[in-house]
Amino acid sequence: MERVRAQVALEGPEKVVEAADHVMDVISAMHARVHSVVESDIMAEFAAHGETVSIPPELTELKQCLDRMITAAREALAQHGAAALLPALQP
Repeated sequence: MERVRAQVALEGPEKVVEAADHVMDVISAMHARVHSVVESDIMAEFAAHGETVSIPPELTELKQCLDRMITAAREALAQHGAAALLPALQP
């Protein structure tokens, strides 16, 4: 995903770049939260007590960010065609 986001960042359009950046920010935050839970070994404590770990709150935000990115990409495609999103692939 980072490679695709980097390509979008270089080639635009800006609305799609901003949306993709936000998606990556949320993914990074979610990854950090999950990593900290795993590193703290709290999962084993919860399992020992028959409890479960809740879904990270970033997951809901990630869905919203992806929806915004898809909407921005569709608008760019409708306005400028495929060249708006992946000009490097054009002849």
